[in-house]
Amino acid sequence: MVQMKYYDRIKELQARDSEISADDAYDYSALKSSGLAAKAVTWLLDHPYWWMRFLRAWFPVLTVGKIVFVSRNKDVKEVLERQDVFETPFGPDMVDTSGGVEAVLGMQDGPKYRQTKDLLAKAFTAADIDQILKPLSRNLASDAVKKGNGSFNAVRDLITAVPVRVSRDYYGYDIKPEEERDFAEWNIALSTMYFADFFGSEVLRRQALIAAAKLVRITDRSIEKARKSNSSKVSPLSRLLDLQKKSPDKISNADIRGAMISMVAGFVPTNTMAAGHMLDVLFSKPDALAMAIAAAKEDRDNDLQACLFEAMRFKPLNPGPMRYANQDVVIAEKKKHAKTIKKGCTVIASTQSAMMDNKALRDPRKFDPERPYSAYMLYGHGIHWCIGAQIANTQITQTLKALLCQPNLRRAPGKAGKLIKWGAFPDSLMVEYDVG
Repeated sequence: MVQMKYYDRIKELQARDSEISADDAYDYSALKSSGLAAKAVTWLLDHPYWWMRFLRAWFPVLTVGKIVFVSRNKDVKEVLERQDVFETPFGPDMVDTSGGVEAVLGMQDGPKYRQTKDLLAKAFTAADIDQILKPLSRNLASDAVKKGNGSFNAVRDLITAVPVRVSRDYYGYDIKPEEERDFAEWNIALSTMYFADFFGSEVLRRQALIAAAKLVRITDRSIEKARKSNSSKVSPLSRLLDLQKKSPDKISNADIRGAMISMVAGFVPTNTMAAGHMLDVLFSKPDALAMAIAAAKEDRDNDLQACLFEAMRFKPLNPGPMRYANQDVVIAEKKKHAKTIKKGCTVIASTQSAMMDNKALRDPRKFDPERPYSAYMLYGHGIHWCIGAQIANTQITQTLKALLCQPNLRRAPGKAGKLIKWGAFPDSLMVEYDVG
């Protein structure tokens, strides 16, 4: 029977886990997809409109073994809103990679979940967005584009590099220059295991656990450095340490470590994928690219952000978030396509399909940055809507703004100018622009 790794396969892999050290060699190549099956899946994910439209029309709640694919807008929202029966299944993987502490995305609603969200809100404050994050992202991106000197890999040298440096200069991570690429790869490994390792690859899991051990070490190093620092610079990490001083019995070092790892593992990889997809879509739609360039050059940040996230609607992070049915439950009750989802099934609530549902959106195949906010589920839907959404919005907008302002921006010719992925994540997209 076809089923995903939740939870029997995870338990099987946990029982096999051998001792792993932060000194073990990390092999990024383990994340790269290979074989005919991987190529077929990649092709389907890159050409989703026809088969998602077919499913919405004929099989809106498709069951294959113990996997359920939900494709209509209303049904997707129902799954994501009913978190009491459709639980987030990422918890075990996240505990295994954050030093034994639960991460907010892997928790179910309850006092612990709300306490953790409150703690993160106190560390990553709303005031930081305009006061710190926006100018920092703009400056880091401008430096990267200037260094590109007319031709560079927009993914590695800009789209991934900026969030890594934001992790250093804003989050409070102690990242040495020679560690920047490693830091990105370690976080991408964690995100791959959480969200793109559907059936539980033992090889990928081992590399993710090695990456996690290295992240734990650099996080602990950052905590100790911040604790001993006499600097007046404020960061989310320094705020967590201040909160710990006030309530040492409530906030442990492990809690701080888990909070920092959960935030950075949801920041560097996700923003790499989001911005990579946005840029690729803009290059494929000349009118959309012209809109985005005009907004960037005229300092209309709100309009630019609207263009970027409308672009991402055409190519979101993934087909949609996964949920685990913890009991038998009827979806779309009283509708013709009502269906009982059995306990133990993994449900893919396809926000990608939902955002192309013509019963919920007007002319969904048209690029329209003036769509209402309700048209989007780029950060999920319901209680697990992304806690770092505003951080992501600002960082990505300022990063791509620096690139879009360059004269005669274009893809590099040939294969180099195509978006190339390493596993699930963007790795290369060569661009050119005029200088001097």
